[in-house]
Amino acid sequence: DAAKHELPTPDSERDAEFNSSAYSPFPRHEAASGLLRLTARQSDSDSEILNAIESLANDPVPSVRMVTAMELLPVYVKTPEVFWEIVEHRSTQETNYVVLEWLCVTLTRIVGLGKDEEDKTIHVMDKMLKHSLSQTEKLAPPDRLIELCMWLKISRENPWARKKIEDILLQDPIQYAHSLNRAVFWVMKEYVVPKNLETPDGREAAKRSIVWLGEVITVASSGIKNLSVVSTEYRIEERKKELQDLYKVIDEVIMRLYFAVAHERNRPEEPAEEIPHNLRHGFYDEVKPLMEQVVDFALDGQNGVMFAKTAYYFMRLLSSFQSYNPTEVLHFAERVARSSERFGYNLDSLAVEDVVKFVETILADHRIEVREGQALEDLLKLIEIFAKAGWSDALKLVWRLDEVFR
Repeated sequence: DAAKHELPTPDSERDAEFNSSAYSPFPRHEAASGLLRLTARQSDSDSEILNAIESLANDPVPSVRMVTAMELLPVYVKTPEVFWEIVEHRSTQETNYVVLEWLCVTLTRIVGLGKDEEDKTIHVMDKMLKHSLSQTEKLAPPDRLIELCMWLKISRENPWARKKIEDILLQDPIQYAHSLNRAVFWVMKEYVVPKNLETPDGREAAKRSIVWLGEVITVASSGIKNLSVVSTEYRIEERKKELQDLYKVIDEVIMRLYFAVAHERNRPEEPAEEIPHNLRHGFYDEVKPLMEQVVDFALDGQNGVMFAKTAYYFMRLLSSFQSYNPTEVLHFAERVARSSERFGYNLDSLAVEDVVKFVETILADHRIEVREGQALEDLLKLIEIFAKAGWSDALKLVWRLDEVFR
C-alpha cells in the first residue's frame, strides 16, 4: 500500500535540484526500504514485492529511486535476473547524479563475485557512461563510476576499463578535470601506500598505479600549458578556472603522497600508523619518478606552476625521506622552493619553519654529504630563497653554516 501512496509527490523544480542522499520519511521512501529488507529475509521471491520494487526503482521522484538503489542488493541475491533488468533500465534512463552514484555503490559489491558478474557490470557501466556523458546539464560521470572503472583497470587489468579511462579522462583532461582528480585521489588512497609494497600483488598494483599517475601528470601538465598559451582577455576568467581545476590533479598527487607517509594525526585515539624504515625507503624509490615529473613541470619557466599549498605538502613529504638519500632530497627541496617562490611560498611563516627544520636536520645528520659540490650549492640556494624574504630564522641558518663548516 505504501509503495502506491501519493507521497512524495513529483515536483519538477525540486526534483531537478535533488543532489544529496537525504530524504524525508514519506510512504514510498519507507516502502522502498522496507520491501527490500523483506526480500532479504524471505526464503523465496515474492512476485508482488518484486513488482512493487521495480515500480519504485522507476519512480518519477529521484529520492525514491535513490532509496531503492541504496538497498537493491537483496534483489540480486534472491533474483539476479530481476536485479540486472532494473539496473540495465536505470543505466539508460537515469538522469539524477545521486541515484547513479548509489547504483554504482551496489555494483561495487557485486562486480568481484565472478567473471559473469564482471561482464554484466561492465555492460551496464558502458551504458551509464554513455548516458551520463550525454547529459547537457552534467558533463561528468559519477565519482563512484570512475572509482569502479579504476578498480577494474588497476586490480583486474580490464581492457574495457583501460580504454574508457584513456578515451574520456586522458583525452580531455580539461573538461573532465573533476573526474580525473577523483580518480587520482582514489587510486592513491587504495594502491599507492607503503603497506601495499609488503606483498607481490600489492607491489604490482602500486607499480601499475604509478605508471598511470605518470600519464596523468603528463596530460595535466600539457593541458595547463595549453591553457596558458590560449588564454585571452575575452575568456580569461573561464580559462583561469579551468587551469585551477586541472592543477588540482597535480596537487592531489603530492598531497596524497604526503598523507601516505608524512602526515601525523593529532588525535590520541587515532595515532598515525608507524611505517617501517625499509618500507618507507622502498616507497620513496617507487614514487620518486612522480615527484620528479611534478618538479620538472613546475620549473618550466614559461608555463610551470607550483602553488604555495603544493610546495608546503611537498617539503614536508621530502623531510620524511631525508635520511634515505639526503643529497637527492636536498636537490628536490631546492627546486621545490625555487619553483614556488613566485607564488609566495618563501613568504609563509609555516614554510620558513619547515625549511629551517629541514636544513637543521641536514646540517646535524648529513653535514659530510653536503660539504661540497651540488649538495652545498643546493643548500646555499635553499637558504638564499628564504633569506631574501628577510626572515630572521632563515638568516640564522647562514651563521649555522659557518659554525658547521668552519
